[in-house]
Amino acid sequence: MPAEITMTADKAEFAYSQGSGIEPWHGLGSKVPVEAMTAEEAIEASGMGWGVERKEVYVMESKKQGRKNIEVPVSVAGKRAIVRDDTQQVFAIMGEHYTPVQNIEAFSFFDSVIGNTDAKYHTVGTLGGGRRIWLMVRLPNELKLDNGHEIVQNILLTNSHDGTSALRIDHTRVNVVCANTLSMALANARGNDFKFRAKHTSMILDRTLEARNLLGLLDATNELFINDCNRLIDTKFTISDMEELARDIWAPKGYDADKELKGVARVAVEKLTDLFTEGVGVEGQSAFDAYMAITEFTDHYRPIGRSLDSLEDTSPEAMESRVFNSWYGGGQRIRQRVFDSLREKAGVL
Repeated sequence: MPAEITMTADKAEFAYSQGSGIEPWHGLGSKVPVEAMTAEEAIEASGMGWGVERKEVYVMESKKQGRKNIEVPVSVAGKRAIVRDDTQQVFAIMGEHYTPVQNIEAFSFFDSVIGNTDAKYHTVGTLGGGRRIWLMVRLPNELKLDNGHEIVQNILLTNSHDGTSALRIDHTRVNVVCANTLSMALANARGNDFKFRAKHTSMILDRTLEARNLLGLLDATNELFINDCNRLIDTKFTISDMEELARDIWAPKGYDADKELKGVARVAVEKLTDLFTEGVGVEGQSAFDAYMAITEFTDHYRPIGRSLDSLEDTSPEAMESRVFNSWYGGGQRIRQRVFDSLREKAGVL
């Protein structure tokens, strides 16, 4: 699975600062006793100092030599193997114009974008043998909502070495009360949130100013986000409303509302309804409580595939899968869809 923490020589390529306040569920990684790590501390603690190389690709072809046919290597035009330089693991076969961004270059690029201080990294690591890396920076200013909830802001850089994604920088918000991900660049919310994407070309590291300018827009988008959340807090929401919302998310296409749900859909709707009143930091009274239930569900309980048992599965594999999907997959799409729906109910234009 692509979300697996990389293990090399029995060491996890994952590091987190004491100031991050996290205790990884998988028990892996290196805890650095500082408020935030410098790039050098993060690279050393996580073991991310390796790089990738572009190597020629060969195929074996049969060639006549005297009376015998022999196999000879022939270079494949326009293709390069992307190889991890310390383990010689082949990550992908890419076009000749594909330009890798080395891990150290990613740290340097992020330092240039964020600025302000040398010590900034809270969590860093690699996934899938090193195919994907991430760097997480926590911003100093917390957002406060009318119900007393505090929202921590993070900037997340991810990069792939196998061509599956561009280098990207996203803005995330996490509710301190329940540790749920409120948004991963809620692109369809009012205003344009922070979102940076760069394909792997030779010009990728020249886009620092563009990313930094986007970072400067956060104050305006945060104000819109806070206003939207406060409107949700003021909008009444009932158990019946929550059941209808949960069914809208999990019921299969063409579902007959008069029939009882079955399988994963049934247990998912039941769990979402329970979280509306019994989840962390909720009261079961507002549209904001409904959104908190959705975020807690996608981050901590969402079933893996069609397995009923996976709803309560807290194994490292299940938790990593939920994190991956929360950041990039279905969890992100569900939160966006629900947030838009609840904003409409609250009368936010």
